Amino acid sequence: MNKTIKNTFIALAAILGLTLTACTDKYEYQAATASGQQVYFDNVASKVSLSKDATTFNVQVLRIAADEAITIALTSTDESGIFTIPSSVSFAAGEKTATVTIGYNPDVLEYDDFKPITLTLADADNTTPYGDAQISFAAGIPSPFVTIGKAKFMDSFMFDDETYFDVVLQQNEIDPDIYRLVNPYDEILVEGGYTAGSVNKGPSEYLTFQLRHAGEEVGGAILTRNNLVTFEPFRTGYYISSYDSGDADGEVWGFHVSDEMFHASWHVEGAYLKNYVAAYQEDGTPGQINLAPWYYIPGVGGWNHSQDDKQIEILFPGFTPADYSAEIVYSGIFTDVAGSVFAVANLTLGADAETVKAVVVDGSADAAAVADAIAAGELEATDVAAGSIQVPIPEDMAGKLQVVVVVLDGENVKTVVAAKFEYYGGGNNPWQSLGIGYYTDDYIVSYYGEEDENGNFIPYEPETYQVEIEESTETPGIYRIKNAYAPLVVLFGETGGEKDITIHAEDPAGVYILNQETGVDFGKGEFSIESYGGYLIQKYSSYEPAVVIANFPTRFGTLESGVITFPTVATQDGTEFQGYLYRGGQLLYYGGTTLASKVVLPGAAPAEVAKAKRAAAASDFARRLRGNFHQSKQVEVKKEMMKKYLLHAMTLKK
Repeated sequence: MNKTIKNTFIALAAILGLTLTACTDKYEYQAATASGQQVYFDNVASKVSLSKDATTFNVQVLRIAADEAITIALTSTDESGIFTIPSSVSFAAGEKTATVTIGYNPDVLEYDDFKPITLTLADADNTTPYGDAQISFAAGIPSPFVTIGKAKFMDSFMFDDETYFDVVLQQNEIDPDIYRLVNPYDEILVEGGYTAGSVNKGPSEYLTFQLRHAGEEVGGAILTRNNLVTFEPFRTGYYISSYDSGDADGEVWGFHVSDEMFHASWHVEGAYLKNYVAAYQEDGTPGQINLAPWYYIPGVGGWNHSQDDKQIEILFPGFTPADYSAEIVYSGIFTDVAGSVFAVANLTLGADAETVKAVVVDGSADAAAVADAIAAGELEATDVAAGSIQVPIPEDMAGKLQVVVVVLDGENVKTVVAAKFEYYGGGNNPWQSLGIGYYTDDYIVSYYGEEDENGNFIPYEPETYQVEIEESTETPGIYRIKNAYAPLVVLFGETGGEKDITIHAEDPAGVYILNQETGVDFGKGEFSIESYGGYLIQKYSSYEPAVVIANFPTRFGTLESGVITFPTVATQDGTEFQGYLYRGGQLLYYGGTTLASKVVLPGAAPAEVAKAKRAAAASDFARRLRGNFHQSKQVEVKKEMMKKYLLHAMTLKK
């Protein structure tokens, strides 16, 4: 516990920008001497749990010499006056262990009211510098918990696919708003190749969480909602040996952002919203709890998932969540005989999605706000069902638009999905097609791979394939790849990728890709990509792009002979990459790790086009040799590797 507190303080100091200094006075080392019976206390936990069914508890005292019977004076501090503590402890001749028996009245102690106690061996001639002559701890009776069954537990930090584990769920008998999972990470660790509890301290025995209500104060914030949930810090048991040094022990913890180790700017209700009761049962008790921890290695750093939905999911015993899911894929424009124009899309719905409405709005509109307006009856929408849908496009609307679909349960918004598209209604299209070019993806495809017979991760080779490429008619030098990842997802047996990737090449010597979504989502969050130059543009957004490019000329791509290439960036540990890969808005991994990411524009130099054609043919031949990628066989970058590099990348991006 002391080490954890120390690490937390150091992490907090780093957050607040404090400087820690150490005393440097010189001193000479002198070895300690010991005589007498060398009596000392056995290790005692900082908190001792007592029982309502007992009236005493014991503290062990040890000694090194045991040649004679001896009685040692014992002093104590007990401000509560509840405990009966003896004034001495006695050893029989030849015995190295003695017991201090402390009495208490269980009817006087209130639940969870732990009282501080200090015990001191008062005979300095018979103590030892190699053991504790004084101990301090708190003793009390913890609130009782009763098992209510087995919950379904999922942590997507440990398992990126939605793997559920059966875990015992208990409820506090004194405060029914408090629950705890018993050993929730034991089976997860075993499944992941660890032996539960064998690595460092292992996982916490309990993951304790509490239902909160409007009016309560959490981390200094007064809550206004009734469905929020907090949880106590817990050890996942995940251990990264490369961070086990100095003030860090390599253990990954889960923290709620209201914890005191985080800056006060996080102690607001708005930062707590992803920790909530996602569904209730008919009797008003929770059915589904979603938690969003900040995973953290004290003294090092970590992964902020505090704003991700359903990072941890807990399904209460016997509860089956309703399926309000929805997926939409835009497919085109339809004009009927009356001249009305519709956006056409394919809609897939979950079994419980019965009330579903859709509307076409401006592409910059917040889809969640649109859904709320539909639910409140403030915005007229079209009733739709699963399958092909046609949603009217208002007469005065053109440009970058989106179809927003909302699934409702009464007036409650359950699911919101959107598909963006462009429609100009006979007006001037700001994009002109240049024809067919080639795109080499080294972001998404090389994040996946297979394991060989020795368990080594073998990434898939970069994929080169044909794409349509457009250029802006308003700003020459801005290109976009139409549906850039649609051909790639087919190889995974999936659909999606119908989003364009925009490339800024106004300056041929300063080419970059800003962080943008790809439309690829394998059920764990949508992927987005960003070149290193794009990261710099965003980081220094207060400056004009030309200024940033001039300051970092070797970090931006180039456009030469119709070919866009991106430079190599090396980390401190030697990892080379060209950009970053995100998923669900969170930094996931490096992109371009085989340094192959590039774009060949239509009309490029014949030699470059021929080279791209050969690369595409090679990719196609390799796929036919091994067959397309299959979800059943593919694996992601190995966990240890991913987490190690991700920590480094987070440090790099500060």
